[in-house]
Amino acid sequence: MALALGKSISLFFLIIFLLDVRAKGVESRWSMEGEEDLELEKQLKMLNKPPVKSFQSKSGHIYDCIDIYKQPAFDNPLLKDHKLQMWPSSFPKGMPIYSNLRQNSTCPLGTALIRRTTKNDLIYGKTLQNHVKSHGINLKSGIDDGSHYAVMKTNVGEYYGASAKLIVYGFPLVKLDQVTISQIWVIGGAGGPEDKINTVQAGWHVYPAINGDSLTHLSTFWTADGYKTGCFNFNCPGFVALSPDFGPGSEITELSVYGGIQKSIEISIFKDQETGNWWLTYGHERSFVGYWPKELFNNLEKATEVDYGGTVYSPFNEPSPPMGSGHRIDEGRNKTCYFLNVQLVNERNELYDPKDNNVHLYADIIEYYDIYYEYESGPPDGCQFSYGGPGGYTR
Repeated sequence: MALALGKSISLFFLIIFLLDVRAKGVESRWSMEGEEDLELEKQLKMLNKPPVKSFQSKSGHIYDCIDIYKQPAFDNPLLKDHKLQMWPSSFPKGMPIYSNLRQNSTCPLGTALIRRTTKNDLIYGKTLQNHVKSHGINLKSGIDDGSHYAVMKTNVGEYYGASAKLIVYGFPLVKLDQVTISQIWVIGGAGGPEDKINTVQAGWHVYPAINGDSLTHLSTFWTADGYKTGCFNFNCPGFVALSPDFGPGSEITELSVYGGIQKSIEISIFKDQETGNWWLTYGHERSFVGYWPKELFNNLEKATEVDYGGTVYSPFNEPSPPMGSGHRIDEGRNKTCYFLNVQLVNERNELYDPKDNNVHLYADIIEYYDIYYEYESGPPDGCQFSYGGPGGYTR
């Protein structure tokens, strides 16, 4: 009887001990979640500066007009001594440039349009940023991690910018945990150690997790350590915004129609050879969106490779999303997707067309996504390639 009682008491204290451990574990998890939430709130407070003016788009996004001298970029410790540059000291010869100032600008003079950052932007942007890598042989990308690509890559060399006209499509059925991107990658350190890779990237994407919708948006990204850090758009301090009308994360409303009218955006990224900053222009007027300051980078004195094309991501056991127009490249004009007027910038700050022997085409699963290069010199479309596909690959 005494032995049975002793076992009962031992069992009782064992249960109490396990419940206590479990409670402390839950408490610890709650504490960690609380700490993470507080950190996110701290980041949001830093990124979302008090606006001069705000408005809400039809899709529900909030845009702020922020004093250009008080924008979040200048909270980056690397930029503590950075002097704001209002206009490039130089830009590629032959590139048409127009002023950012318009009679009916969205934001007042002296402010820049910045889409307000949300908690989801920070959470999902960090989670999926590894899937917007340049797909070089030194980067671990491909079928195993759920990302796929169809890209035109230059040979390793010296480049000081890139430009192209990108046909733009919309994909309202892309899921929350998927992304489809079409963009230009300007890469420093290509072919070297992965953690030494620096990039600036720009184009368009459909990315519901960080946009809160399945609309098409202007997309930018930068990293200085092989995608360990860096971010989309304004999700971390770095990119200096200057445009009162349009910026990273803004919605692109004029989209192509399959078999019908094709809409495009023009993207240029180039190095200001006096200041070392990397500038971004957008639209047919090549308006200045802003720039990535040179202080952000440790291996981007010049680019060693430029990539153009598309990449997608979907999680395990989920069919991959469409890329480009969502149709095969052999369907032809007005049906497949194109990069047109593809150009590079040389050390003399001149635009030039890549030649056949200077580029290579890569697509990891050609049954679902493919790419085809067509070199033509002269107007209207110059050097060009078709790319993309319907997707549907399941791991």
